[in-house]
Amino acid sequence: MSIPEAQLQTWSNLGATVSSATTYNSIKTCIEGHTWKDDISFNIYLQGSYRNSTNIRGDSDVDVVVEFSTIFYSNKDELSWQQRQDFNECYSDGKYSLTSFTNAIIERLKDYYGDAYVKVGNNSIKILANSGRLDCDVICCAEYREYRSFSKINTTNYAKGIVFWTNETDEKVVNFPKIHFDNGTLKNQVCNSNYKSTIRIIKNIKAKLVNSATI
Repeated sequence: MSIPEAQLQTWSNLGATVSSATTYNSIKTCIEGHTWKDDISFNIYLQGSYRNSTNIRGDSDVDVVVEFSTIFYSNKDELSWQQRQDFNECYSDGKYSLTSFTNAIIERLKDYYGDAYVKVGNNSIKILANSGRLDCDVICCAEYREYRSFSKINTTNYAKGIVFWTNETDEKVVNFPKIHFDNGTLKNQVCNSNYKSTIRIIKNIKAKLVNSATI
């Protein structure tokens, strides 16, 4: 049975964005409203389907990244001996840890939203929906640098990503969300904006098959 073109057009449309923006702004206001020490810095940004403009009507959870940028982690142990020597001469151990920052974020979220609305999971901190706010997964992470090489005269030969350790299993997770976003945007541009709309169609087809218990 074929799918009418009108249905495909409907499925290709972007899902609601107002509620996701409300959720994101609420989290941002909560965290930025805290009185942090002068040497604490971080970036807050959307991730996932709402960030990549691939969200559909059925998407509910909003993913928000809180990236601790006062410190960074890297693959320095994979560098050659001389490169590690140069690295250690340029950088020393950080004053803070990602664990301490994450704990501070959890306390801030609980103070702001209440304990009943904040659930700490293995990969993220879940903020439950309320008053026009969607369910939200807050991912606390730190900057990660995947070095290709390192020297005193070239300290920037790396891919920038994020890293965190799961709360329950202490598993290291490395991802590159900004590179992923840029690649998706470029891919969408070179195929006449058909890439992201096609993703939305496929997600809607999957949702329909799940809802009908076909899969």
